[in-house]
Amino acid sequence: MDAAVSPSGRHALTASFDNSVGLWMLGDEGVQWLEGHDAAVKTAIFLPGRQAASSGDDFAVIVWDLATGKARARMEGHRGQVQSLAVSPNGAVLASASWDGSVGLWDVASGKNRTMLTGHRGAVNDVVFSADGRLVFSASADGTIRSWDVASGQETRQLVEHGFGVNTLLLHNEWLAYGAVDGGTRVIDLGSDAELADLTLDRRPILSMALSPDGGRMAVGDGQGFVMIVDTDTWRIEGDYQAAGRGPVWALAFTGDGASLIAGGIDDAAYVFPVEHDLEAPIMATETREFLTDPDVMSNGERQFRRKCSICHSL
Repeated sequence: MDAAVSPSGRHALTASFDNSVGLWMLGDEGVQWLEGHDAAVKTAIFLPGRQAASSGDDFAVIVWDLATGKARARMEGHRGQVQSLAVSPNGAVLASASWDGSVGLWDVASGKNRTMLTGHRGAVNDVVFSADGRLVFSASADGTIRSWDVASGQETRQLVEHGFGVNTLLLHNEWLAYGAVDGGTRVIDLGSDAELADLTLDRRPILSMALSPDGGRMAVGDGQGFVMIVDTDTWRIEGDYQAAGRGPVWALAFTGDGASLIAGGIDDAAYVFPVEHDLEAPIMATETREFLTDPDVMSNGERQFRRKCSICHSL
């Protein structure tokens, strides 16, 4: 079960519900497992200097030294699962979105907490930094998107009140895209808060978004297993097709050349497939790790909850 994917050059990170982070060599079956979380891992991102960060259901954020495969720092302070991470453009600050309703700001070098941003009335599902690193944007189950001043820790404004929970954010230059529980997929102008595009289709919930390296394409994954490709210049839907694998598309990321997408879901594998063609071409995993099949690891009830109910619900 891949909760998140993050590519960098020839490598990719996957975060899994089996409590591990995978460091993959793209195009090769080799993988290094980073073990240290005490519960399901929900996200993993690369940091500058051969480092990575991950977080999940154990309420913790771990910074990894990828040269050794060892944890360099364990950041604790949240009181709920940490659903998403983002790193500032200069690589100095890590932001964490937690289901305890807060956003944590952490110093990457020291591993110390700078502040906790509070104000949301529900779980925080995603977080992104502005291009200059001065602001951080957060999306919540309370249906709002808010911006915060990184230096002061103060909320600056509420950009969106959607009505349904907002699951995922994507920022590029002067626009911000978001996906919500009700299937709402919209793009707003950060300068005026005006709506630039409404890409909502009759599928829900929206679970993942990704931007191509040149910013020209956006990919959107949903709970019914589809991926939508959008031209960000015209906001025209270029493609809308069934993704590789089965079930919800939890995670999406473009490869460095923008020609392929990495997708993760409930399968015990991550998939890479070309953007230009409706073609399944998995190359990142070929062996089952028995997470979803071994009855000694997970009961059938828990397995079904992970496959279906956990798309929208937590315990």
